[in-house]
Formats: sequence, C-alpha cells, structure tokens
Amino acid sequence: MKLSLGDEKLVSIQYDEYLQLLSLLSIRIPEEIKVEDIDAQLDIGHLANGCLLRFLRDDANRYNKVIRMIRKEIFQLREATNGNYSLTPRLEKICSNLRNLIVPTHWYPYLPTHLPFNQWLEDLSRKVATLTSYIKTSQESDLNDCDLRIFYQPAGFLDSLLQDYNGLVKAGVLEIDFEVKIFNDSEKKCDHGIHLLGLQLHNAAWDFTKCCITQVKEAQATCPLPIIWLRPIKLSNKVKKSSYPTYSCPVLHSYYQDVDKNCMIRLSLATEIEVGILYLKRVAISVMDR
Repeated sequence: MKLSLGDEKLVSIQYDEYLQLLSLLSIRIPEEIKVEDIDAQLDIGHLANGCLLRFLRDDANRYNKVIRMIRKEIFQLREATNGNYSLTPRLEKICSNLRNLIVPTHWYPYLPTHLPFNQWLEDLSRKVATLTSYIKTSQESDLNDCDLRIFYQPAGFLDSLLQDYNGLVKAGVLEIDFEVKIFNDSEKKCDHGIHLLGLQLHNAAWDFTKCCITQVKEAQATCPLPIIWLRPIKLSNKVKKSSYPTYSCPVLHSYYQDVDKNCMIRLSLATEIEVGILYLKRVAISVMDR
C-alpha cells in the first residue's frame, strides 16, 4: 500500500507504513528560512525599516527553531524504530499521534492550529514560504500587504511598524497611533501604509458603506474584515473623519484568551452602536484561524 498524507480516509497505520510516513515527513517539513542576508543588511547601518527587518529575522528564527526540533524528532523516531535510539515517553507520544495521523501534541503548542494533519503540514510550508517572501520584499522595498496569520508573534510585527515610524519622526511612543481604514476586497488599495489580511470582527459587523461598526446579523458571531489598512501617524496630525463616536477596539491574537494579556494594539473605529454596549459585548478584532 502506498501511503499518501492527503488520504483523509486513513485512520491509523501499520509499522511499514509508519516508516514510510517518517520518510514522507522528512520531505514535507520545510527547509529553514535563511536570515544571514538580513544580518548583513542590518550591520551596514541605520535602515528606515530596521525594526521591521529585525522582527522578520526573529520571527524566522522562531520558525527555524521549531523546524529543527521537528526534524530532530523525526530522525530520532526513525533511529528508534530501527533499534538505534531509546524511545523516550515524549517520542512514544509523538509516535502514537503520527500513527493516527494526528498533529503531535508536543508540536501543537509551537504552531497551534485546528487543521487536520495533512493540512497542518501544508499550512506550515505556506507560512514559511510567505514569511520568506515578506523578508525578500522588505529587503528590497516597502512591505505593502501582510497576512497576520503568517507570523509566529504577530504583535511584534505591529510594534515594529510603530518603532520604525518613531525613529523616522523622532516622536515618543505615546505620541504615535495608527490611521485606520477597512476595505472590501474589491476596493482599490492605498499605495502607502500596510494592508493587513486575515482578521475578523467578533460580536459586531462592519458597514462598508457607512465605514463604522454596526449590529451583527442574527446567528452571525464573526464578521470577516477582508483588508485593514494601517498607517502610523502622529497623534497631533490625526484628524477625525467620521461623525460617529469611536470605539477603542482591541486587536487580539486569539479571541478566546484574556484580553489584557492577548491584546496586540487598539484601533479607533467609528461605531453607530453605543460604545458602552460594545465593551459589554466584548467586541474585538482577532486573527483568524487557518
């Protein structure tokens, strides 16, 4: 029997198929992201996007650490299966998960996802490839589009944008905020700033005509936000463009964790709903799950 990681009908596998799975895994796990070019570029001197490049390098290194760990444990499993390595309790658990085509619980905390095993592998490869492309783009020009789901630590990405702008205008951190606009997929993007993808609004909806938070439809818990455009700006230059009151909407890494420990930034969004109600309903933006 030829084993395919894409075969969703497989529930468990036998010994020979297990060895084949380990071989396939060795091929499917992506290569580490090269970061040497970033270090060389940062060594040259001050860069306008130096904080962003440092973040991308650090995030790549986080992925690389996980990739090395997974590759090491796959190698240890192959050696243990051949009788050349002791099977530790950790490896036994990983072995049990892999035999049932489940994402090993020891790998899950590093790259959490609700995807099936095969899609989890594809998602890991996609994230590594996309992060690599972000690094290349940032080294050559401005990064204009960005999917927050790609990052290991998305909060660090947003911080790096503010830090780079802070270095440019020589303003204090508390003197800088983000100018915000939420787009439909069909709308023309701005030629400056950053367009964020992969975000959703909880317990409310977004009215693209009025450009404000509005009532959520019945039985609709979340509202996709196709594109959120951000541009760092000095608070003294920020102009209110809406007649609606504004809600300081938290942007969360995960909606299902504590807001104070999980909030990356807060965005000032216009709302036609009373602000106090939004706080009570815990209206927030979060990064979508893959």
